[in-house]
Amino acid sequence: MTGLRVLIIEARDRIGGRSWSSNIGGYPFEMRGTWVHWGQSHVWREISRYQMRHELEPSFDSPTDYAVSHNAFHVPAAHPYDSLSAQDRLNEVATSLTLDERAVLESFILLCSCGTLETTSFFEFLHGWALSGYSYQGCMDYYISYKCKRGQSSFAINFFKEVLSTGNLLYAFNSLVQSIKDESGKVTVSTRNGHNYTATRLISTITFPPPLGPQRTTAINIGHVSQCVKVHAEISSRAMRSWRGISYPSNKLFYAIGDGTTPAGTTHVVCFGRAANHIQPEENLDTTKEAVRAMALRKMSIKRSIFQNWSKDEFAKGDWFFAPPKLLSTSLDKLHSQHGNVLFAKSDWDVGWRSFNDGAIEVGTRAAKTVTEELRSLSTARAHL
Repeated sequence: MTGLRVLIIEARDRIGGRSWSSNIGGYPFEMRGTWVHWGQSHVWREISRYQMRHELEPSFDSPTDYAVSHNAFHVPAAHPYDSLSAQDRLNEVATSLTLDERAVLESFILLCSCGTLETTSFFEFLHGWALSGYSYQGCMDYYISYKCKRGQSSFAINFFKEVLSTGNLLYAFNSLVQSIKDESGKVTVSTRNGHNYTATRLISTITFPPPLGPQRTTAINIGHVSQCVKVHAEISSRAMRSWRGISYPSNKLFYAIGDGTTPAGTTHVVCFGRAANHIQPEENLDTTKEAVRAMALRKMSIKRSIFQNWSKDEFAKGDWFFAPPKLLSTSLDKLHSQHGNVLFAKSDWDVGWRSFNDGAIEVGTRAAKTVTEELRSLSTARAHL
């Protein structure tokens, strides 16, 4: 309803309807609404947007400090885990695992990071584990249980259409950003094709001159841990719907999921490659198809293969974000802090579901609200001059 004039007519003398609290003697007595949790996604979105995450308090005493899953280092004892890699932790528990158990565990960890065990932060793995309810089934439920029936683009286009309908959106696709300069109260974006765009505020997902400072620059220069390659295959066997397979560590594709049925009646299987034993699927199609077939003891009949090599993508330089050891405890807060007239809204650096769509929405809405408030403040100041 941005830009529209709105009238609220309410029988009560307050906002919120049945959800309200009465402050008596300095304590808020909750009459209705009371409890919230990040599992309540719509509520948590607004709590995050209003930057109220640090205003939560526990209902029950705990023998340890109360931990909020979205606040990575709310518990100081968590810091040492960020110094550990997944390989470090596996070495600590190696004697308690059979060879098969270790292969399954390593493949699942690498499915999460698509890096190497040495470049995978053990703390970041624990972060996802906590958000998923501290169980393998929870991870499966949150990570891979549902998809958009018409694809992710059908979801993303709705955001675009909604903003476009306001009449306030201009856009320039196929415009590679060459530089961003924050000078004299204005931000100027220059593109490779020679265009310049100027604004009062910029929401950015990339680096720019002037320098961002040593801490942020060092973190950014680490690069992408995840070098995932996704290979999709249409398989003739309908029995492979809901199938999962592991072929690790020798195969170039190491994890596969049968998660759909195409209009032609074939089964959709998606296979994942990683940083180690890396595959470039477009370089040798026979090698790629053999890696797909090896996921199921070469019993797949492939009707079609489609792939995306994110490692060679000019802009992404890898797939989803997964932190290496020591990055989060030293640089996370700095990475998503404002820099002059530039705000950062990159899903890689959010505080909850990093690199998921949920994380992108989280940081995007928070940045948009900050920009709106700052520009309104500037307008109000000018009006009083």
